[in-house]
Amino acid sequence: MGPLINSKLSSIKRRAATKISFLTRLSLTTKKNKGLERDHQEQKAVDVHSSSSSSVSMEVDASSKMDSMPNMGMLASGEKTPTMEREVAMATVADKAPVTSERLVRTDLETKIPKPYMPRAMVAADADYVNGTWGHKHNNMSVLQQHCAFFDLDGDGIIHPWETYRGFRSLGFNFIACFIFMLLIHGSMSYATSSSWIPSLFFAIHLENIHRAKHGSDSSTYDTEGRFIPSNLENIFSKYARTVPDKLNLKELWHMTQANRNAFDFFGWMASKLEWGVLYILAKDDNGYLSKEAVRCCFDGSLFEYCARMRKASAKKAD
Repeated sequence: MGPLINSKLSSIKRRAATKISFLTRLSLTTKKNKGLERDHQEQKAVDVHSSSSSSVSMEVDASSKMDSMPNMGMLASGEKTPTMEREVAMATVADKAPVTSERLVRTDLETKIPKPYMPRAMVAADADYVNGTWGHKHNNMSVLQQHCAFFDLDGDGIIHPWETYRGFRSLGFNFIACFIFMLLIHGSMSYATSSSWIPSLFFAIHLENIHRAKHGSDSSTYDTEGRFIPSNLENIFSKYARTVPDKLNLKELWHMTQANRNAFDFFGWMASKLEWGVLYILAKDDNGYLSKEAVRCCFDGSLFEYCARMRKASAKKAD
C-alpha cells in the first residue's frame, strides 16, 4: 500500500508541475503578445502623427509659396491682384481710347503743390507759384473777379463799356480792336451778370455776379463759382504743349480750343477762341510762344496790370 500511494502522489505532483509550467509559459506568451500589440499601436500612432505633421508642413510650405507668389493663384483663375486693381484704378490712359494717350495729364502734382485738385477762391496757384502771384492783391475777390477787376477803373464793382474800352487801350490795342472787344464783351455779359430782370441801358457788367457769365467750351480752370483749379491749368500744358514744355505756340493753342469744345456750344467755341487769341497777341514771347506763367497771371488779372505798367513806363521813356 505504501509504495503504491507514493507512486500516485509522485504522478500527481508531476502533472501539477507540468500544468504550472504550461500556465506560466502561456502567461508569458500572452504578456509578450500584448506588449507587441501595444508597441505596434504606439508605432502606428507615431506614424499617423508624423504623416499628419508632414501633411501640415507640406500645406504650410505650399501656403508660404503661394504667399510669396500672390499672383499665381489669382492669375490662374483670371482674377486681378490688389496691386493690379490699384494700378488700373489710377490709370490715366485707356488702350481703346487713343485720345487719352495723346493728351496726357499730370500725375505728379501732389508732390509739387498741396491739393492741386482743390479750387482756390482767391489765389491762382500752380506748381511753381503755390501761393499765387507774388505782390498781387486779391482784395477778397474770387480769382475770376480779379481777372475782370482790371477793367473796373473806378473800383465801384461795376464795369461800364467805356471802362472796358479804356482798359484795352492801356494794354496797347488799337481803337478799332478796343471798340469791337467792348461790344462783344458787354453785349454777351451784361444781362447775365445783372441782378435785375430788366436789362441795363448802359450794358454794365456787375463783378459780384461775374461767375454767371462763365461760358462753356473753356479749359475749366475756373469753376462755376469763379474759383481757380490748379490741376486744370497744369493739364492745359501737359496735354497740348508738344514743342516746348509749359509753352504753347499758335497751332497748339488752336488745337487746345478745338479739343475743349462742347457739342453745339457755338457761342462757347467763338468766345474761347477770341479770348485765347487776344491773350496770345498780348503775351506771346519773341519766339511766338505763350508761357504758362503768362496764362496763370492772366487768370488772376495780374498780367493786365503788368502789361499796362510796362506800356506806361515805355511811353514815359519815349517822351
